[in-house]
This record gives sequence, structure tokens and C-alpha cells, in this order.
Amino acid sequence: MGGGHFSLIPTGKTIWDEESRVSGALEVPLAEGENREFESTLKKVQILSIDRLFCGPTRSARETGDRISQKLHLSLTLVENLSELNLGVWQGMLESEIRVRYHRAYQIWKQLPSHVYPPLGENLQECQQRLIQSLRRIFRSCRGEFRIGFVLPPYAKTLLDLHLQQKPLDSLFQLLYEEKNITSYRSYLI
Repeated sequence: MGGGHFSLIPTGKTIWDEESRVSGALEVPLAEGENREFESTLKKVQILSIDRLFCGPTRSARETGDRISQKLHLSLTLVENLSELNLGVWQGMLESEIRVRYHRAYQIWKQLPSHVYPPLGENLQECQQRLIQSLRRIFRSCRGEFRIGFVLPPYAKTLLDLHLQQKPLDSLFQLLYEEKNITSYRSYLI
């Protein structure tokens, strides 16, 4: 296995983010007016000098990845297992609706997210392990030094950041709201 660096690149905001809807793994387009934020992200990605770019299958990851790959003349590889956390029946709902309809589960979700399975959704541990295994598979295929970028939706990026920063899963929301920037790591950490 080669060695190298990799960066977790957040997707742009979606139209549902602006409405405070929970998107999860659903196909939601990027919001209009993402250009200023995208240009800032693009400048940071250029500094990283990545040579390979991967993204998950969600629309926001594909759209963000496409924009980056076109600007930097990189090929974009779609990896199914880099998909966003599946939030089941909560997907598409306003956060305020979830708070009312699933009051107790929502309270626990915000305080101890590792203790909650969203109805018909995926739990945090399963999603985090799926993401880690996907990165490990990609790194095994790399030779020599490499610089890889992974375009990821919010929960997927945060779950990987938690693992790499050795923080507990119950820190999900603290890091989700704090860490909206690109984060970079050495491949041996995964």
C-alpha cells in the first residue's frame, strides 16, 4: 500500500439545507447562489494539489465533485459506499416536524446520536464502518505517494472526521456544526 494524504471536502449547501429539511441519502440538488462558497472551496482544494477525486452517489456530492473536477481538470470517480447516512423516514422532513412527530427519539438523537436508529434508517456505527472500509479499499489500490480528495455530504464527512480525530460518535452534532471546512489527514490514520 502506498502512502499519502487525503482530504475530506464538504458538499455545497442543498436547497433542503436552506429550508432546514433533513436530506440524508436522498437526491437533493445544490442550492442556487452557491458560487461564492464554491469559489472559496475551490481555492482551498487547489492548494491541496490533489491528483485523484472521489465522491459518493448523492446528487449534492456528484454536483460538487463535477464542478471541482471540471475546474481542476481531474477525473471524478463515483463510489457507491461513500453515500450519506440514510436517515430513513426522517429524510425530507423539516427538523421542526421531526422534533414534534418523533419528540423523544429526536431529543436523544441530538444528545446521544449513537443511541438512535432513525426509523427505517441506518445507525451511525454502520455508516461510519462502511465509509472507513471504502477509504481503506481505495488506499489499497494506490501506489506511491498520493493526494486524494473525497467530496462528501455532511454526515458522511463528519463521521469520518470523528473517527480520524478519535472523537466519540456522540460528538456528531458538535463537530457537524463546527467543522464545515476541508479537513486533511495522512492515509495511515484510516
